[in-house]
This record gives sequence, structure tokens and C-alpha cells, in this order.
Amino acid sequence: MLANFFEKTKPINSIVLGGLFCVFYLMAVLVSEEHVFTVFFVGKLFGLLLLHLLFLLLSGQNFIKFSVSNNNLYAALLMVLAYGMFPKAIQIDFSIAIALAIVFFYRRITSLIKKDNITSKLFDIGLLLGLAIPFFNWTILYFLVVIIAVIIFTNYTIRKFILPLVGILVPSLFFFTYCYLTDAMPFFYKQYTFSIQFSNVLIDENWLSFIVLGVLAFFSLMVNFVRIIAVSNSYRLHYVITLGMLFVGVVLIYMSPEKKGSELLLLFIPVSLLVGQLIEVLPRQWLKEVTLLCLALFALVNFFL
Repeated sequence: MLANFFEKTKPINSIVLGGLFCVFYLMAVLVSEEHVFTVFFVGKLFGLLLLHLLFLLLSGQNFIKFSVSNNNLYAALLMVLAYGMFPKAIQIDFSIAIALAIVFFYRRITSLIKKDNITSKLFDIGLLLGLAIPFFNWTILYFLVVIIAVIIFTNYTIRKFILPLVGILVPSLFFFTYCYLTDAMPFFYKQYTFSIQFSNVLIDENWLSFIVLGVLAFFSLMVNFVRIIAVSNSYRLHYVITLGMLFVGVVLIYMSPEKKGSELLLLFIPVSLLVGQLIEVLPRQWLKEVTLLCLALFALVNFFL
């Protein structure tokens, strides 16, 4: 039932996904520590809901636009279910803005497959990454994905590596100017101080979810890696970018100094794509149905574990 329903990309399917996310969001709000429902707080909750829905919408559109999900909604469904598996990804703050910057970054970087306006795209990629860095400075590691993209998507030159660096510097320059004029330079230095706290706290708190998705992602790599890498087309290039995003996301979660839980959003896109690709190649329809049903039930039950 689930597999058959989300094999299609009809508008009603996307609406159902949005409704399912709203259920997870409402559950996260109800179990949060802040229960003073003032007008301001309710407005803030509504604004954050819209931002998370935008995050899901943009991710799903990108999956379909660049054919990285083979015109089904499995990856989009798994992104929604990931909110249930990792409830702390829904923070009652604006850390979702970092994830939004990264999803725009991902959309722009995958657009490099189309060979038009390469110069503009490379600058935009750096600019979007630069917007995230003042809020979470370790997102600079996504520049590794930029390097990979430049190598595999373009006829690379030194200039094409410099352009995204210039884009990264522009938001930092504006941020520096603002802090200087408002006498807030200590805040600027704090935001650009790279501290590391190697910790497994997020893994320990979500160990079962990490095991479930980790095992499925591993099997996806075992099943699909050789087949996809052997094919010389855009799908292979996007697959390499997905693996790069996954690697950087794992490193960021492990190195993040605060470990609030919102960092987990950085894994949602690559992990959802990998697990979605595994479900696509399952040889029997009933296997797809059972897998998705078990994941959906686990995501719902996980809120109360």
C-alpha cells in the first residue's frame, strides 16, 4: 500500500507527506520543555513549521527535478520518517535555517550537470555555503563537496575553484562589517572560532535509529554502488555528490561542539536517497511494502521510546 502509493509523484501524495510531517511536528512540540503558549510562541512555532515544510519541499523537488529518485517519493517519504526517528532534529529555534542553506546549496550544486552559466552557479554555491558558516562554522567542510562537484561536473580550472571561495567570503565580509559597526567583534570572533568536541552523545541518544538507517544505507551501498558507478551518466555524478554529502554530514555531527540535535538534518538528504534507492531495487512489491511499513511504524513509536 505505502510502496504503491509513493511510487507516484502526484500532488495528493506530497500533501499526505506534508500532513505526516505536521503530525511529527505537533508531537515534538507537545513533548518539548517549553509549554508557555503565548501569541509570540505560537507564531514562532508556525514560522518554524513553514521552514521545515520548505526544507522538505525543496529537497523533494530536487530529487525529482534531477531524477535522483527515479520519479518516486520514496526518498521524500524517508525524509519525513527521519523526523520521527530523530525527534531532536525539530528544535524550537531557527537552526533549521542552516539546513535550508545547505539544501539550497545542494540544489545549486546538482544543477551543475547542466553546463550553462557555470560561473554564476559556482559563485552561488559558495555564497549559499557562506551564509551557513556564520551560524555553524564547521559547514565549511562542505567545500570538499564543492571540489568534488567541480571535478566531476566541469572542465575544471583554477578559476573554477576560486569562484566558490569568493562566494564564501562575501557573507563573511558583510558579517564582519556589521559586527565592526555595532561594536560586536567578540561575537564575530566567537562565530569563527573552530572548536571541536568529539562526542557520541547524539548517537547514544538515537542509537536504534542510527542502527536501522545505517544498516539500510550500508545495504544500499552494497547493492547499488558498483551498478551506479559503472554507468556513465548524470545519475552516477549525483550519486557521488550524495556520498560526499553523507561523509561530511557524519563528520559534522561527530565534531559539532553543541550537539543540540538539529545537526541531524544534515544527514536527512543523503541517507534518505540511499535508503530510497535500496527500496526501489527490492525484487518484490511485498518486500517494499513491508520495509516501508516497518519504517513508518518505527518512526511513530520512536517518539515514545
